[in-house]
Amino acid sequence: MRPKGDGPGRCRHRHGACCLWPEYNNPGLRPEFHCARLGRLLEDVDAFLDRAEAFGLSDVQAERLYRARREKPLSRSACPLQTHEETATATAGAIAGCGFFLQGLCLKRLPLCATPCPYMGADAG
Repeated sequence: MRPKGDGPGRCRHRHGACCLWPEYNNPGLRPEFHCARLGRLLEDVDAFLDRAEAFGLSDVQAERLYRARREKPLSRSACPLQTHEETATATAGAIAGCGFFLQGLCLKRLPLCATPCPYMGADAG
């Protein structure tokens, strides 16, 4: 992940008011930055697959059931960090219209960008 900075002289790890350096430095190893809604979705998929296997469904049957289930929209209230007002005004994101979703991360869970940036010399190039 190599995001561009917000302007001239800014650290490329800055995204809005958030600092992506901790995630860039250790990609995927900080679960506290992960999107809770995506995590629940993945848990639901795993549970569905476990049930399909327990019932002895074929791949075709399981796929048909999952496609029918997937037609239902994700609950927008599933995010503990997003308020009703934010949900209503969020730009289209990858997870049910969440404007705080970025490549599996929740921008609200990332640390705020410090000024001046303590990581500018680390890999700011």
